[in-house]
Amino acid sequence: MIKRLRLGLKFSCILGLVFVVSSLLSGLLLSRTANLSAQHQVTDQAMLMMETMNSIRDYTNSRINPLITAKYDTEQDFIPETLPTFSAREIFERVRTEKTYQNFLYKEASPNPTNLRDRADRFELGVLERFRQQPDLKETEGFRGVGQNSLFYVARPMRVAQESCLVCHSTPDRAPQSLVDTYGDQNGFNWHINELVAAQIMYVPATTVFSSYRRQFTLMMGVFVSSFLGVILLINWLLRRSVIQPIIPMARAAQRLSNEQIDTEADEAQEIAQLSKITQRHDEIGQLARLFQDMVQSICSRERTWRQTLQKLHYETDEGKQLEMLQQITGELNCKRLIERSRQVRSDSSPLRD
Repeated sequence: MIKRLRLGLKFSCILGLVFVVSSLLSGLLLSRTANLSAQHQVTDQAMLMMETMNSIRDYTNSRINPLITAKYDTEQDFIPETLPTFSAREIFERVRTEKTYQNFLYKEASPNPTNLRDRADRFELGVLERFRQQPDLKETEGFRGVGQNSLFYVARPMRVAQESCLVCHSTPDRAPQSLVDTYGDQNGFNWHINELVAAQIMYVPATTVFSSYRRQFTLMMGVFVSSFLGVILLINWLLRRSVIQPIIPMARAAQRLSNEQIDTEADEAQEIAQLSKITQRHDEIGQLARLFQDMVQSICSRERTWRQTLQKLHYETDEGKQLEMLQQITGELNCKRLIERSRQVRSDSSPLRD
């Protein structure tokens, strides 16, 4: 089927097929790339927020706690702002008022928290168990389902790194009485130095990741399809201009030669003039046109020579036939004259016989 098509249409079909296959393969590759890029983008934002929360925790431990530690035994009401977890959580809630981070959720999930709102659920306990089994794992990310929704999460392990943390989390008798009165003596105790006690987790709705993915995928596919389509149109235009259009006059001249339609020198001059623009090119098509032009001139010259020779032969043949006929006629006339003379001689000599 494709063999019967014209050269331009054949190239268009082949380039179109290449375009479709390349678009499908590139779409699969770009889809995965865009998905990973969107996840990395959200992960970077989550990591930035985590680093901010860690800075707040360090500031609370190093600057706030020393100022209030002396008042633990005299104050009846516990001051929750002295807890790094509380400070980080409260400041994060204020950060969420910004449109960029309004969909982010932050939690320091622990199996044994001081504040029960930080207690880890079943999924978060699985994340903690993974950190315990892989001590070298610094962070993890993925998706989790919550009802009919899906959340993208980024998690980091949290360990007891400073002795000052054990003032409130070693045993109830060492903790400030106001802390015990506020949160009880059953949660947030018996921690040890370097122990994995929580997972710092940042949640983002999966729709945020997918919307970013769709934007990036649409942009990349738009750029790819536009560029590839532009290249195909450019190749098709160059093919028509540089190959197909120059071939048409040569094909027309060959057809006229085969049909013996170039009879006069004017016809030959017209065909050569049509090929003259192509012969000025310095590429292979120009070289082919020059050879074709020489072929036209050679064939036309040979045909003229052959026709002149044929006409001469016809003329000589006709002249010979005429001479032969003349000789034949002359011979017949001479013969008739001899017969008449013979008869006349016989008639003149007949009295003598008597």
